[in-house]
Order: sequence, then structure tokens, then C-alpha cells
Amino acid sequence: ITQPVTLSAGGTATVYSLNPIRCQIKDATDVTLLFDLDQADTVSGSGISIQSATFNNNVAFTSKAAFDAWSTSFGGTAGLWKGKIGTTERNVKDMISGIAISVLDYGAVGDDATDNGTAINNALTAVGASGGGSVLFPPGIFRHSIALNVPAGVSIRGSGQGSTRIKGTNATANCLVVTGTSSLGAVLSDFSLDHATASTGIAISLSGSSAKFNVSNVSTRVGGGAPYTTGISFTGGSGGICTGCTLLASGANNILLNGASDVVFVGCLSSGISIDGSTNDVRFVAHADNTGTTTAVTWSGARIAFIASNMASMVFNGTGTGVNAAPQITTTGCFQGSATGSVATLSITDNTTGNGNHFAELYQPSNAQVGPSVSVAGGASTTPDFRKTPGITVRATSAGTVTINNPTTDLAYGAVGNLIRGVDIKINCLNFSGGAVTFAFGALYKTTGAVAPASGSSTVVTFSLFVDVVGTFFRETSRATTT
Repeated sequence: ITQPVTLSAGGTATVYSLNPIRCQIKDATDVTLLFDLDQADTVSGSGISIQSATFNNNVAFTSKAAFDAWSTSFGGTAGLWKGKIGTTERNVKDMISGIAISVLDYGAVGDDATDNGTAINNALTAVGASGGGSVLFPPGIFRHSIALNVPAGVSIRGSGQGSTRIKGTNATANCLVVTGTSSLGAVLSDFSLDHATASTGIAISLSGSSAKFNVSNVSTRVGGGAPYTTGISFTGGSGGICTGCTLLASGANNILLNGASDVVFVGCLSSGISIDGSTNDVRFVAHADNTGTTTAVTWSGARIAFIASNMASMVFNGTGTGVNAAPQITTTGCFQGSATGSVATLSITDNTTGNGNHFAELYQPSNAQVGPSVSVAGGASTTPDFRKTPGITVRATSAGTVTINNPTTDLAYGAVGNLIRGVDIKINCLNFSGGAVTFAFGALYKTTGAVAPASGSSTVVTFSLFVDVVGTFFRETSRATTT
């Protein structure tokens, strides 16, 4: 072979050899080495030596060495992936797909500018069609102008509330729409739901007779704002848990449960809850719902429990039917009131008969008055409503007899009934008149007699009463006078 071999204008040349050769390609000056094939094996090519400044630290290596290293790294044979001892060899693509699909694989860009609605929905649809799995959102702000539809069995996992933001731009569309068509539930975790301006839609909408969900570490409030009208809505499903979530929204009902059952909220924050449509078996544990000034809970189902929670104000409107016709509300170890320690209104209205309501261990701060305070002139009366709070403070403003009427009730079968059965009631009688005042009681109060506290605003007589087991009378258990 006469060297150097000059390439044609097209950059080619033909060389014939019966023995291994080394081929070097240099520039026109014959100085700069562009490519080096060292001792090429003319039969198998396994001895081809390759050298690149961007690979293997510019150290020459053979093709055989490259494939051997590849096989060792992947653990299997012929470039297949093999995990620990005893596992099956798999295609690398299948192995990666089995871990999770990233929205980036379908063209999404977390730059707070690109409209990713179609790309994200394509990722969700593909995972759903393959039988379910996880769709990953890496750190970034992912805008979308359409609702994101999450098929049954598909989970969305972000990189943390502060790292992954799914940001809507449509003024009316929901953000995440999960429809349960099978027993496969949705897992939503570690991201925030944001909006470019505001939406009248729902941040997380879950529905379907078989819908289940597991939502954790998700926030619908970003930068102090709550851009969606409703934080989370669960309609017609059975089985769900929501943990460590901030579910604030711009509307009155941050949490909306309609015809759902077996739902638990643990350690979440909201500002307005609506429970209706015959919802059953809902528990709020260590829940905080005291950020709104008119926080309300409306309800027409059965068996609702609030445990160790902070609820600013609760209004229950029970219209259930069937075995559990009357509301069964349990509040255990809850703080009912604002940060100042005043006791907020707890109102329960039940227009049907049934198993009744139960209140256990209602916590009131030590500096709180007993129930609401009412001022009554001598010769007048007041009618307490113990469905709201288990007590009342009556202040006499002028001399005479102040009558405490039988409490308000709307139960069809009795004046007291089991609406507040088993609850201790306290009545504070205060004489602010400067004269003689006698406090008299209605027929449903079984006391040891009327009370006539001495004149002066510093005199208080406190009655403790207990609703008897048949739900008929308020029976006095003790009284104390303080000056």
C-alpha cells in the first residue's frame, strides 16, 4: 500500500488487505489525527481500536472492550439488564418503563411557559393503557391549558410541594380529574397545584362508584394564594385517605364530599368543608379548619368524626334517611374556637329520628366562657340551644326573675332526646343588675331549686347538669357559687 492514501473528493478510498492493518485518518496537512483504527480484525472486527476525546478520557479502546464493559454494567448477556442474583434478564427499555414514566418523555417542559396539557395527558393515557403505573413530574413549573385526565390505576408523583408545580391557565377548567372505573386507586403525591390567574374549577376532582384515592403532601395554595374554587372534591367513591395536604381554595368549600364513604383526612389544612349527598364514615384526624371567618360543615349523611382537630365553626344540617337517619357526629379532643379562646358556634340541626348525635370530650380553653353569653332583663326569659354549645352564660341586667326556658329542640320524638344524650351541660347565672335577681328554670331542668345570687357582677352561680339516659330531663349534678 502506497502511503498516504489520498481520499477522493467524496472522502472515500478503497484498500484491500489480507492481514490486520492500522488505519489512521489525518487532516490535509498530515498533522492532526482525526481517527485511528488500530489493528482491525478483518474477520470479526473485535480488535478495532477507537479513540475519542469525548469518551473514555481519550484513551483508545477496542470494540470488544466496549461491549464487555456494557455487558458488565447492565448485568445480563447481549446487552440485557439483570438485577440481583435470581432475577430475569430484561430489555433496558422495559426495565426503565417499569420504574416510571416521566412527563418529559412525552415532550413536557417545566419552564413556566410551554403549554404541556397535551403532552401530560399523552403520558397519563399511555400509562393507563399499559395497565397503570406512575407518571413522574421532575422539578419545574408545568403549565397546562386543559384539564389533566388521570385514568384508573395511574399515579402522579412530583418532586415535592416546593419543587413541582402543576400550573393551570384555563379560567374554568379543573386541574386534575380522576375518574374511578375499577378498584385501582389513584395516588397523588408531592406537588403543588397552581394557576396563572384563578379558576372557577376544582384543583383535584375524584369521582366514580369505585373511585379510591391516596393523596399526600399536595398543596393547592402557592405563594399565599388559593387559585381554585374547590381544593378537593370526592363524589360517589368509597375509600380514600388524604395526609399532610394543604387544601385551601377561594370558595367556601375547600373540601367537598358528596355521596362518598370511608374517607380519612389526617393532618390536613382547609378553610371550609361540605359533606353531603349521604356521605358516610368520614374521619378528620388532627385536621385544621380555622383559617376562614365563616368556616362551615354542611352534611346530610351519617357517621362523621372529628378527632383532635381544630374547627373554627361547624354547622351540621342532617337530613339522612334509613337506619342511620339521624346524624352521628363525634368530636373527640377537638378545639372549637378561635385563637383568642372564645368558643365558636357548634350548631347541629336534625329534622329526623334515628340514632342521634354524640359529643365526646369537647375541649374548651380554660379562659373561655361557658357557651354563648346572653343579657336578660328582670321579668324576661331566654331559650338556650344546647345543640350549638353545651352551655350558656346568662347575665341579668336588671332586678327581677330571669327565666331560663326549656332548650330549643326539633326532634320529632321528644323534647330532649338523644341529640345531646350523655353530655354535661353548664349554665352560668350572673347578676349584673345591682339588685335582687332570681333565676328560674323550665320544667325540663330538674334542679334543687331556683337560684338567687347576691347583687354585684362578681357573683356567679354555675350549674352542672347531665342529660339522663332516657333523654328526657336535664338533671342537676352540682352547683357552685363564686364571688
